[in-house]
Amino acid sequence: MSAFEIREIDDNDLDAYFDIRSQAFGRPEADRISWTTRVRDDAFAVGAFDGGRLVGGARVLPAAQWTVGRSVPMGGVAGVVVRPEDRGRGVCRTLMEHALQWMRDHEISVSTLHPASTRVYRSGGWEIAGGQGGFRVPSRSLAAIRFGSDLEVGRLTAQDWPAVRSCYEQVAPSHHGYVDRSETFWAMREPAADAHGAFTYGVRDRSDPGQLLGYIRYRQALGRDGWGYELTVDECIGRDLATTATLWRFIGANSMQVEHTEVAIPHEDELLLLLDEQDLRPGLFNRWMHRIVDLPNAISRRGFLVDANGEIALQIQDPWAGGTGGTWTITVVDGVGMARPSPGVEPEVALDIGALSALYIGRFSAASLVGAGRATGDQAAVERLGRLLAAPNPVMADDF
Repeated sequence: MSAFEIREIDDNDLDAYFDIRSQAFGRPEADRISWTTRVRDDAFAVGAFDGGRLVGGARVLPAAQWTVGRSVPMGGVAGVVVRPEDRGRGVCRTLMEHALQWMRDHEISVSTLHPASTRVYRSGGWEIAGGQGGFRVPSRSLAAIRFGSDLEVGRLTAQDWPAVRSCYEQVAPSHHGYVDRSETFWAMREPAADAHGAFTYGVRDRSDPGQLLGYIRYRQALGRDGWGYELTVDECIGRDLATTATLWRFIGANSMQVEHTEVAIPHEDELLLLLDEQDLRPGLFNRWMHRIVDLPNAISRRGFLVDANGEIALQIQDPWAGGTGGTWTITVVDGVGMARPSPGVEPEVALDIGALSALYIGRFSAASLVGAGRATGDQAAVERLGRLLAAPNPVMADDF
């Protein structure tokens, strides 16, 4: 590991940052202005410098995440890049440590990210949490969804964006893992006024046309074989079953020219329950990761299932020196959680921070963590830990 300077990225560094990102992810030069303009407004972007030369960078996008019905402050880690010739020097690990410290200093409880490498981020305390990517479904199958209604679907414009935001904010709390979007996250979702091939359609509330019952956002592109077109659904939000079914049937009406529709993975369970047959076929797939940054705040801010009551002492290993290593006692009483340092207390279960993070967000059971060698303890204690931190399978729609 070689020494390098760590400091926040400023406006003068943005072009160099984009160049590294472009090489790492194959981003086109046409994205330079829009990307550097957006990053200029980020809350935190940190870089590693060697002799004044930027060798790597990372960003933190503050927001929150709905966790068993409650909003927990969350930092989305994005834009983590290192020059190819500087990899293996510990650049990424150092950047992540500074990002974690910034999140801790700004009262951010948990962190999520979309990894290019699981190994790299797992070594820093993140763990697999949920699916990212999409699947293909025959458009005719969408058109055949039942639960009929006479709801009307209409195209939305920039003037409807406040209603889109309001609709999402009404629905998101009931989806465990969804992002409680900050202005930064909404800026990434909001389409450009003249974005070619990007569409948003919605169902208006007849009693209050300024409000939406639901909306669907999708992208349309010319077909690869010179006929028809391709259609990708990024988001479908409905406040009730009739609205959701109406929006999916609306997409299915394109079946004359769209044989298969690409759909983002968060809608998998929804469509499995609406479609007559198991017509979903996997497409591009990855997994997002989760990490507890501040254990006391993460426990006190999240929701709990109704039967989660009790107490347990944990021995936690955390690779981050500023993290939550040591013995902690977690207590849950009537839906309220608390975590407190407990030096000298005999731990009942030992596990690493990544394993605890995966349990916290609901991706793996306590028994699965024991089976993978990520947790140890008496069976009764392991089961008690699982009951205390039980959560639904998490789903996160936002890519960043």
